[in-house]
Parts: sequence; structure tokens; C-alpha cells
Amino acid sequence: MKILLAVLSAVVLSMPIALPAFAGSLTVTDVKDLAGTWEGQGRSTYGTSSIPTIWTVRDDGTYTSTGGPSNTEGKIQFANGKLSYESGLSSGTLTLEEHKGKQILSGSGTGKRSGQPFSFEFVRK
Repeated sequence: MKILLAVLSAVVLSMPIALPAFAGSLTVTDVKDLAGTWEGQGRSTYGTSSIPTIWTVRDDGTYTSTGGPSNTEGKIQFANGKLSYESGLSSGTLTLEEHKGKQILSGSGTGKRSGQPFSFEFVRK
């Protein structure tokens, strides 16, 4: 019995399993997939304050960010299977997930002037 259990365990553990990068991750094939309005909060890695922000993303990946002390324009790019963004104020990476039926756009970046890292999370409206 122990031998059978050991053999079955070895077979199961050696089988390749395809898992998503993280639960609820959504596949993006084009920046058009992100077009629309996204609302959420940006947070400094060093502080607890958050800044309400709205991103309005166009089909070509360009976006307008409003909220906080500065409004800015930027561009989202999709290359090598990854999403990134760049604006006059910051640059970083993006991920798209689904949680409880809502699409969540999460990002982390670095301020160009301050060099300060931050993160944000937006919900599609």
C-alpha cells in the first residue's frame, strides 16, 4: 500500500499543471482591452495617505489621469506579454485582474522627480 501511494504521488507531482500567474488574472492582448474609465486610489509606499484618481484610457492606450495635485497624460503599452505605462510624472507596470465580478487595474511605479515608489488600484467604471 505504501509503495502504491508513493508511486501515485510521484506521478501526480510530476504532471505539468498550467496555473494562472495569480488567481483572477485576466489576459490582455491589446491596450484596447483597457479602454474606458478607471477610478481608484494611489498610495505612496512610504506613507499611508491615498489620492483619489481617475484614468480615462483611449483605444490607442493614451490616457488622461485626474486627481491629486497634478493631472497628466500618459501612454499604456503592451509588449512581450506585459503591460507598462509612462507619463510625464511617473512610469511603471500594470496588471489586470477580476475580483467579485469587477475588473481591477493594479500598478506600481516610480515618480520621475521624486524617485518615490507608489502603487495604485483602479476599478473599471
